Amino acid sequence: MNIEQASAFYYFDCIASEMLPDVAMQSLLDGLESESLILLASETDRVMSTVGPLFELCLKELGLNGRTKEQHSIEAAKYYAAIFLSGEIDAETFGFKVGGVANYESAPEILKEIYMNAVWHDECATEYGYSPDFMATRNECVKRITELAKLLCA
Repeated sequence: MNIEQASAFYYFDCIASEMLPDVAMQSLLDGLESESLILLASETDRVMSTVGPLFELCLKELGLNGRTKEQHSIEAAKYYAAIFLSGEIDAETFGFKVGGVANYESAPEILKEIYMNAVWHDECATEYGYSPDFMATRNECVKRITELAKLLCA
């Protein structure tokens, strides 16, 4: 996970405090420079009350603290898309994870579409059972989710 992705998950309160020093270390190894990154990477007290303020300072020093909710949503969705496209999670799981970071009115349309396709994939049965072509519906949803994931990662 890179620092932009960690920033997105931090924004949505979806990252464990224990991961932040590791993200800082990876950022240093990737060539980013910041005094706070060095401090965070070497922090041994990995509770959020200690590493959270340091991480926020890192974001400020690196110019990543002014990102919008929409930018954070896209960054988190890109992270999930890469995991989905690598085969580590299925289309429905990917879609619901995206829904978790795009569940607000002004969310980018691509994220809403990914989530809605996951919902349709999950709920294509009717109250009377499955329609004769429910697998075609599910396959179309997976196809569209895959297309959108590729678009996100392009």
